Amino acid sequence: MARKLRAYLDTSVFGGCFDPLFRDDSLRIIKAAQSGRLKEVIPDEK
Repeated sequence: MARKLRAYLDTSVFGGCFDPLFRDDSLRIIKAAQSGRLKEVIPDEK
């Protein structure tokens, strides 16, 4: 079985949703995670 692509998502990906320059790419990454095409890795900051 093939391993699912994992993507490290930090605040720049989420903030990019509100920036016209990065909006399309950021939303594409988030939608891929929501649909299960990739596994998101989100840092745990304490």
